[in-house]
Amino acid sequence: MAKKIIENDLGILGKEIGIKVKNSYFTHGIYDWVICFSAPSIQEAKTIIEILNRLYEGIISEMHLLETLYPIISYGVKNPEIEKISDFFKI
Repeated sequence: MAKKIIENDLGILGKEIGIKVKNSYFTHGIYDWVICFSAPSIQEAKTIIEILNRLYEGIISEMHLLETLYPIISYGVKNPEIEKISDFFKI
């Protein structure tokens, strides 16, 4: 598994379907690995998750796909249109 992470297999496979790996972290805590990527659509994001499940079958016990809806702070910079987040909470 370490070899696959080091060789960036996800980045190579993802390129074929428009996935760009932005960050990949080996972590300590609830999860051992966190990957941040961009995708053209949620369909491609789900496709890469399916590929990861096959690639790491028997190694990864749990995987979650989270979609960023509205950035609050990105790379230490506060979103200049932060007030618009209230639009997400209107009924």
